[in-house]
Amino acid sequence: MLNDTLDLYRYFDATKQAEFLYRCVKETIEHTIPEEVSYLEKYDRMKQYLDNYFEMPDKTVALLVRSLEQGNGTLSERAKTKEFKELSEKEVEEIQTKYSEVFMGGI
Repeated sequence: MLNDTLDLYRYFDATKQAEFLYRCVKETIEHTIPEEVSYLEKYDRMKQYLDNYFEMPDKTVALLVRSLEQGNGTLSERAKTKEFKELSEKEVEEIQTKYSEVFMGGI
């Protein structure tokens, strides 16, 4: 046959797909998972501190940590007067200092 091209299409070349998948897996193993483990360890340290000194429910701890993350280690005035109004200014400062030590490596 003149146009016998079946052999050209029988096995497709998946090199680019395999290389992409390899890069994704490598990124996950070398960066994403270690970063996630590091964050979880820090979160656990912060939660333990809050549990020991302030006895907050898990939901409040999660909200507090999220608020500190959004404020780069500082609670917004709104958060201080609404969600965390029970905390004194001194307690807020202590929590912010501890957050800085745990998540940012110090002050």
